[in-house]
Amino acid sequence: MAEHDKPPEYVEVPPEIRQKFDQLEDSPYWRSLQPLKALVVGRTILSSEAGHSGFTLFLDDGTWVLSYLDEGMLKWLTGAGQPSKEQGYLMHSSVYGDGTASLASRWREMRHESKRLPSKIVHSRGCLQSHGPV
Repeated sequence: MAEHDKPPEYVEVPPEIRQKFDQLEDSPYWRSLQPLKALVVGRTILSSEAGHSGFTLFLDDGTWVLSYLDEGMLKWLTGAGQPSKEQGYLMHSSVYGDGTASLASRWREMRHESKRLPSKIVHSRGCLQSHGPV
C-alpha cells in the first residue's frame, strides 16, 4: 500500500503543541481560512490542476477552490463550474518563479521528485474528508 493510501493515524497531541495550535487559531490568517473550511468539509476532490504559485481542487459538488500565493501569503478563491482564465493565472504567477525546479544545493535529493506539487495534489484526489475539528 502506498503511503498516501494509508488512513491517518491519530495520536494524542502534546500540551506544548496544543498551545501552538491555540496561538495559530487566534491569528488573522487562521480566521481567513474559516469560511473555506465550511465550503470543503465533507467534500471529495474529483480532480486538480497545479501551477508553480498555486493549485485548484475541483470538488464533488461542482465547486472549486483555487489556492495561490500573493504577497507571501497563501490566499484562496472559490466558485462553481470552472475558474476564469484570469483566476487561473493566479496559479502561474511569475513573481514566485517555478516551484517545480530543484535548488542546486538539494539537486541530489530532489532529482527524482521534479514537479512535486502536481504529483502531491493528484494523490489528494478523494482524500478531502473531515475527521472532526483540527
